[in-house]
Amino acid sequence: MNEVDILGIDLGTTNSAIAIWEPGTGQARVLHNCEGDRITPSVVKFDPQTRQPIVGKSALSCITSHPGQVIYSVKRFIGCTFRDERVRNDQTQVTYSIEEVQQHKVAVRVGEQILTPPQISAQVLRKLKQDTEEELTRLRRVINKEKTSDTLLLESLDNLELSIQDRNVTQAEKLLAELKSKL
Repeated sequence: MNEVDILGIDLGTTNSAIAIWEPGTGQARVLHNCEGDRITPSVVKFDPQTRQPIVGKSALSCITSHPGQVIYSVKRFIGCTFRDERVRNDQTQVTYSIEEVQQHKVAVRVGEQILTPPQISAQVLRKLKQDTEEELTRLRRVINKEKTSDTLLLESLDNLELSIQDRNVTQAEKLLAELKSKL
């Protein structure tokens, strides 16, 4: 039986992380993001001029200066309808605008943009993907430099399952497909 490293994604409500299983050690290792941290805040800020997302620690640092532009804890709204009691209660706990869209779904208004919780969560996944690619590239260089027999076998990600509790996961599926194609 071939041993294959496994990549695991924890898309959390507050923080997110990616880890790999290392068969040689029998342990999982949480990878560092581009800031050098093992966890990434599940926070997104959209630049009002460019509408480009800023994700993670950089977005979190803007929460006091731009509270209406910083989206956090959005995962709690995935799969909910606007009429859910939980949404009404949580709506008073966030600093961004939550609105009702088609079929009573929850959406977040950021300036002129209306975004669904899965669309915002996909931005966190995109950052995790980019950081993972950079970290795995760095790890491969270290392994090749040390000329050890340990190799990262990430060609097979077929068993990776990403569950976001919502049918609208097209962006997350695209990101997963991109990650598979690059590894």
